[in-house]
Amino acid sequence: MAQPDCGSQATLAGDHPGIGAGISRRLDLTLPLPRLVEAAQAAGLLPPELGPVEVARLFDLFRTTRQALDRYRPAPYPGHLTLLLASRRPAATAAVDPAATWAAMASGGSELELLPGDHYSIVRSPAVAALAAALRRRLAAANGRPRPARMSRAGSQRNAAAAGQTDDPSLMELPRR
Repeated sequence: MAQPDCGSQATLAGDHPGIGAGISRRLDLTLPLPRLVEAAQAAGLLPPELGPVEVARLFDLFRTTRQALDRYRPAPYPGHLTLLLASRRPAATAAVDPAATWAAMASGGSELELLPGDHYSIVRSPAVAALAAALRRRLAAANGRPRPARMSRAGSQRNAAAAGQTDDPSLMELPRR
C-alpha cells in the first residue's frame, strides 16, 4: 500500500497555497496510510465509503499529478483562451489571481467564466450542469455556430438564477496583456 513520501506529505501539510492548509492541524501525517484514512474519515475530510485501497490508488494518482504540476512550465499561447473557474475557492488561494495569470499567457485575449461550486463540486450535480452548459457554448462557438451575446455580470446572474443554475455566475472579458 502506498505511503505518502516527504514531498507529498509537505504538500498535504500545507506547503502549497490552498492545498491542505488545515489538514496538518487536524491529522498526523506520519500515521500509516490505513490509520491516516481512518483519521481523515473521522475528521470529515474523506467520505466513509473510501477504504484504504481506494485512498492508496487516489494518493498514487495525486502524487503523479503533483509531480507533473511541479515540472510543468507553461509557454505563451498565441490564441484566445477561456478559463472556466469555480466561484468558491479556498481562502488561502485568494491572493492568487488565476485569470490574470492565464491572461498573461494568451496573446489572443482571454475571458473568464465563473461557475458555481468549488474545485470538487463543479464536476458533481448540480454544479456540473452549469459546467456542461458552458462547455456546450464554447464548443458551439468553436464549431462556427453563432456565439451567444455577452451580457453584464448582473444580467448573467439574473438569467442563471432564473434558470435555477446558480447564484453567482459571471462572464466577463479579461484585459489583454
